[in-house]
Amino acid sequence: MQPREKKLAMIVGALVGVVVLIVIAKKVMTAYDTRATTYERHMGELGVHALQLQKAAEAKQKLVEMEKRSLPGDVEQARSRYQAWLLASLVEAGLEGVDVKSVPGGPSRRVYQPMLFNVTAKGNLTQLLTWMHKFYRTGHLHVVRRLTATPVEKSKQLDLDIGVEAVVLHGAKGVAAPPDMPERLPLGDLAAYRKIIEGRNMAGPPNRAPTLAAISRVTGKLGQPIAFTLRGKDDDPLDKIAYRFDGEAPQGATLDAATGKFTWTPPADGEPGTVSVKVLAEDDGMPAKFAAQTITIAVERVGLKLASIANQKVDVGKAFSTTPRFLEHDAKRTKTFELKGDLPAGLAFDAKTGAIQWTPGADAAGKDYRLTLVATDDATPPNRDEKRFELSVLEPETPKLELDFAAQRTYLTALLDVDGTPEAWFQVRPTGEQIVLSLPQGPDPKIVELRAGNFTARLIEIDFDRDRVILEAHGRRITLYRGKSLADAVAASTTGL
Repeated sequence: MQPREKKLAMIVGALVGVVVLIVIAKKVMTAYDTRATTYERHMGELGVHALQLQKAAEAKQKLVEMEKRSLPGDVEQARSRYQAWLLASLVEAGLEGVDVKSVPGGPSRRVYQPMLFNVTAKGNLTQLLTWMHKFYRTGHLHVVRRLTATPVEKSKQLDLDIGVEAVVLHGAKGVAAPPDMPERLPLGDLAAYRKIIEGRNMAGPPNRAPTLAAISRVTGKLGQPIAFTLRGKDDDPLDKIAYRFDGEAPQGATLDAATGKFTWTPPADGEPGTVSVKVLAEDDGMPAKFAAQTITIAVERVGLKLASIANQKVDVGKAFSTTPRFLEHDAKRTKTFELKGDLPAGLAFDAKTGAIQWTPGADAAGKDYRLTLVATDDATPPNRDEKRFELSVLEPETPKLELDFAAQRTYLTALLDVDGTPEAWFQVRPTGEQIVLSLPQGPDPKIVELRAGNFTARLIEIDFDRDRVILEAHGRRITLYRGKSLADAVAASTTGL
């Protein structure tokens, strides 16, 4: 064999060996792949079984947890209890006209029994949100399946139609009260949901903020009530305004939420100065808007101010008294009084109380007395006030003399001196009766009276020079001339005693 042939044979042998190796390797790899595939299939099946076991365990645990929240397994008992809870929750949220009806809930499932309820009610968006927040925070096994809210014309109310589904786990013992589960709500408290939902104002035009009438400054006194009323206005006809403080308010201050009336009594032992009060007028629009205002209250110390004293007209012989009144004063401070002016004789004045007492005598008749009452307290510096007034003493009224016919027709007919004793002769002409009166002289003269008809008078004097007599009747002096009647004399008399 030639060398060339030997090389060719060697190459062919090598190629055959390679082919054999490839065939062997392919068989080996095929067997390996088959085993690997089988292994992966078995592992996958094991994973599925493990997942199923895990899900079964989780489902079992979930059922255990749900049993703690479930209504009683007795469906009718559960239906009655849940319907009562649902009605109470709707009313508690402020909804009106609430009606809760149980409707068929479908066939029983393997683990639970569904219960369906239809709810109709009326309320605003805030009340609806309040109810839904409580609904989903309560641990009952329930859900809202349907909710229709129809706006009521010219109102902030909504007509509500709600479908609720609740389930009862078979065999559950039932809890006395459902648990509170705030973790079920992603945003937590009600305020967060109100901010998001009410802020959209889906049921109306944009809300306009209210306005507050300006109150620039208020003045008050220590220890005395201060009151004023806020005046808010809202151009949205359906909005209502509520008033409240923004921040701290003076101790004891109140602000009526409905009327806006502010009341406060600064402490009597406090210091004068200024107090700033910030108030808000907030509407119930969506979202709610407000107007703010800061009011400055100037608190002053209590001064001293006397009430006016009216001018008085007093009668002779009748007691007069007056005590000053204060329009403003500090009851804890001591006051002193002074009376100035033309003080009449006999007037009594109390410098501690300012009381005045006086009974005018006859010598004061027809006189006017101008007086000034001064009041001072013990503050530092002292407060002082004064009031002027006048006392006028009236002239005594002259009584009117009414004479009957006999008295009117009684005349003075003669004046005689009988042995040194003056005599006056009178004649009652209707009857012709003669009346003779003598006026004895001496240190202790007797009272001599003229009686004619209904007229009685004391004889005071017989005046021969002027041909007359002087009579006194009812506090009046009457001059009767000879030849004249009593009627003439009474008509002419004007001088009172």
